[in-house]
Amino acid sequence: PRWRCGRAILRSIDVYCLGKRWMYHVGAEKGGVVADFLNRAVDAAVAKMEMRSDPNPKPQSSQSQPPPRKPRFVCAELGTYCGYSAVLLAATIKERVPPGLDFRVYSTEIDADHLEVARRIVSLSGLDDHVTLIQFDPSKSRLSDALRERIAADEEDASAAAAESASASSVD
Repeated sequence: PRWRCGRAILRSIDVYCLGKRWMYHVGAEKGGVVADFLNRAVDAAVAKMEMRSDPNPKPQSSQSQPPPRKPRFVCAELGTYCGYSAVLLAATIKERVPPGLDFRVYSTEIDADHLEVARRIVSLSGLDDHVTLIQFDPSKSRLSDALRERIAADEEDASAAAAESASASSVD
């Protein structure tokens, strides 16, 4: 799959930084620590999701409420820089997450130039469906508000898509 390019991109950045020009990024050694922590967090989220799931779900009528929202794992990064960490986070989660669990990495950045580089890196990685880059201006709003608003907007979009999918299924 295309998203596996993320690991190759991370290795390329590491090689470049070690051999040609130092760059302030997580890197392979600290990245391994982050990945281990993230794997434990994903495992805990999956265990929690499994505890909440009903072993005998009741069929829902098409007239009832919209389908339940798919469980979601959210990760927030403060400071995107070149996108290395966003790709690391998304690739690690993607490798670990079961099919029933949706996930998103939200990464915030103040500098527009850094954000543009990150957009390219994330796009090359094939993980752009799971990474949301947010340009943040601390003079205009609080970081927590910017994240909350973007996450809420994404959840509204996901709910609308699920409702549309459910209504399309009931028409068939």
